Amino acid sequence: MSDKSDILETILARKAVEVAERRARVPLEALQARLAGAPPVRGFADALRASIAAGNPAVIAEVKKASPYEFGGASCLSVLTDVDFFQGDDAYLQQAREACTLPVLRKDFVIDAYQVYEARVLGADCILLIVAALEDRQLAELSDLAMQLGMDVLVEVHDIDELERAIQVPVPLIGINNRNLRTFEVSLQTTLDMRQAVPRDRLLVTESGILGADDVSLMRNAGVHAFLRMTVIYPTPRDDAPLVVFDFDHTLYDGDSGSHLFASLIKRNPLRLLAALLVTPIAGPLVAMLPTRRTGISVYVWIATFGLHRAREFNRVIDAYVLKHEAQLRAKLLPQALEVFAAHRAQGDRVVVATGAPPELARAILAFVAHQGVPVIGSEVGPRFGAVGATRHCHNEEKMRMLRERGYGDIDVAYSDSTADLPLLLAAKDPVVVNPKHSKVAFFRQVLKPGTRILNWGCVDRGGDKA
Repeated sequence: MSDKSDILETILARKAVEVAERRARVPLEALQARLAGAPPVRGFADALRASIAAGNPAVIAEVKKASPYEFGGASCLSVLTDVDFFQGDDAYLQQAREACTLPVLRKDFVIDAYQVYEARVLGADCILLIVAALEDRQLAELSDLAMQLGMDVLVEVHDIDELERAIQVPVPLIGINNRNLRTFEVSLQTTLDMRQAVPRDRLLVTESGILGADDVSLMRNAGVHAFLRMTVIYPTPRDDAPLVVFDFDHTLYDGDSGSHLFASLIKRNPLRLLAALLVTPIAGPLVAMLPTRRTGISVYVWIATFGLHRAREFNRVIDAYVLKHEAQLRAKLLPQALEVFAAHRAQGDRVVVATGAPPELARAILAFVAHQGVPVIGSEVGPRFGAVGATRHCHNEEKMRMLRERGYGDIDVAYSDSTADLPLLLAAKDPVVVNPKHSKVAFFRQVLKPGTRILNWGCVDRGGDKA
């Protein structure tokens, strides 16, 4: 076995004590009895292969204190459960697994069969085995047990000697950690130098040091398509960087996100659904006409939120809705739009989302694709007649006022689909109309300056030139 670093020796000594303490609290036989209640295994290696087969990088996103919105773009999750050295917790793994449908890796220093049983009981779909921490016999026995329990195994190596030991174990995943265990320096060259020695029947995962799109491209060009702990880092915009404002609905999101939310709240409750049906002969025509649209929508919002009395309660409803409908909401995000969005962030622009939807809703959906840090300005809500309603609509001229109040006055680029955002588009140095209604294309060409781009970013029922 390779010589262990001092820090690894310290970690493993503490881990042995921890395992003994856990075994004393819950004997192995009692732990094994809990296996019957463990959630079904989700195929970890299969999820990675599916992403690669679809032409995408297979990302294992590493999280600790899990939020359901942190997993955007990931194929799988890696959750730290080591308490003493990495501030993880078993509960974080359970929370992460409950918060989404992705397979989950238990990232810990596994040295004992007890931990393998424990991982499966917690809901892990894969375990990490670090070659530097284990003898060959341990490596074989622990990996065999994990696979008997239905889990996949990611065997982590740091150098060619460890790789030669790892490939003697018939596990599906080989991880090359780009961090030197002794110096803690990170170099992607570690993976590039060792990749050819990994057998073709194993899926190679590169670990640590993947900081952005350039690193991903470098690895993919070298035939490495799976990544652990990929961190997308956008530069902090300068105060004088170009200001870019995106609408959300029909621009980044295919549809009206607020309407989807409120329709879901109404449909899940028979009384709300009955009330909505009863008012539709009156409220429906109001929604259909632009001058009265906000009034008509407010009627349905009141029905959907009756019984909620504070914005905080409404935000909790949004969280539950987004969590429950994650797959559908992800599918509504427009890939072409997100490419433009990410490109502006990558070049250091000040990017802001201004939407008529509740800002918490847009923020939560954007977090699926790692854009939770972008400022979102939206319609403000508060108590209204026993429900929650808009107290200030982020719409038309009011949207411009709300932007200016927050210091976003001089707009360089604006993207929107809506004639209601005409003040925003007219204020921008470079207005871009995206996904407009077919009937509005001529209007935009008439009122906006010559040469204004009118694009379609993938809304099949909308107008605009294909980008």
